[in-house]
Formats: sequence, C-alpha cells, structure tokens
Amino acid sequence: MPGRIVKLLLPVSCPCCGSEIRVSDKGDICPGCRMNLEVINSYGCLYCGRPVRGPGLCGRCGQLEVTSNIDAFYIACIYGLNVKKIIINFKYGRRRYLAGELSEILAGCWEELQPRGFDFLLPVPLHKTRQRERGYNQSLELARRLSGVTGLPVSRGVLTRERKTMAQVSLGRRSRSGNVSGAFRASRRASGGRFILIDDVATTGSTLRECAAALKKSGALRVGALAVAHGR
Repeated sequence: MPGRIVKLLLPVSCPCCGSEIRVSDKGDICPGCRMNLEVINSYGCLYCGRPVRGPGLCGRCGQLEVTSNIDAFYIACIYGLNVKKIIINFKYGRRRYLAGELSEILAGCWEELQPRGFDFLLPVPLHKTRQRERGYNQSLELARRLSGVTGLPVSRGVLTRERKTMAQVSLGRRSRSGNVSGAFRASRRASGGRFILIDDVATTGSTLRECAAALKKSGALRVGALAVAHGR
C-alpha cells in the first residue's frame, strides 16, 4: 500500500468512490466503501464456485450431475460494485499495491473457514504475452501476500498457461469453458502435491476447473480453489 509519506505528498484516491484517502485511513480504500464490501467467507460449489452453505455442489450443478477435479472451493466476496472496482483497478489500472487490500480479504476467508489438507498456494498463471502487457500476474501478487498468513509456500512453475485465451470477462457463460479448454499444463512436479489455486474472480469456475484437471492429470493428490469474489 502507499506509505504514510506518499499519502502526505501525493493524493491517493479510493478505487471505489474516488475520494481522497487520508493519512489516518487504514489501507487503500475509504472507510465507507470498506463497510460496503459484500464479504461472505463462504464455501463455493465445486463446479461453478457459486456460494453454498457447505462443501459440495450447488443445487443447479447437482441436478446436472456434473463432475469436477476441484476438491474444495472457497469464496471471500460477492463480486459487487466496490470489489469489482478494486479488482479492475488492480488488474488493469496498474495499481499493484491494491493486492494488499485483496489479500486481506482472502486472509479473512482463510482464517474463518480454515482450509486444511494443502501444502502449496498456486496462483493461476497468465500467458507470458498477457503478463508482459499487464506487468504482473495478479494471482501471484495475491498468493505471495497470503503466504505470510497461511504459512504455505507459493508454488511456481508447476502450472503453465500454454495457450493464450480470450479474456473470460468478454465472454458469455456458455463460451467460457471452451475458451480455456486445454489451456493449462502441469509439470511432473505436481505429482503427489496438494495445491490450493488462488485467483481474483470465479464466475463459472471454468478456469479453475481446467487448472485442477491439468494438475490431477499430472498426479496431484488434492486441488482446492480460493477466489476473492464470485461473479453473479
């Protein structure tokens, strides 16, 4: 986050409402917008990520009798207006420091639901060309900060994105699975590992399911997913 001196010398605006962040304010969003974050700290449907009361599938996915390689799914927030603005500024507005705010949200979910049975945090990888365009992988930034809370190391190089895909946000729900199908590859180092995938937004769960499938294909024993928000 911008330091105290930076806040004194340069105006830092709230990514949600645009108001100036005061030196006395905690973090990088204003107190009012922080109160309006739709934090739920919920289990997610193992297939689509939709918030559910306990581990398993949501009613809709259960009726469809779908299967998933994800063993546990956790959702911190609903993708409401304020969380959406923070994530957009973080991913596309080059406000890298907002990883601090989002990782605190993830940490709260972790501490409340206490995921167990994992050895590594695994950020969802970007294709190398998209990472060059953006300057950083937002999931890696979140995983690095969350590592300090969970005590789990960040695994890198185990999972790669082999094919550049269209941005999921630009596609309808039905097109998202096909867009990321076969896009990820896991190395032999995944064998015997227990990983929890870290990402910013899960809307249909397609990306996380593909990552989990690649890991399981390479011998991973257990794969979970933790996302900042679930898109409506």
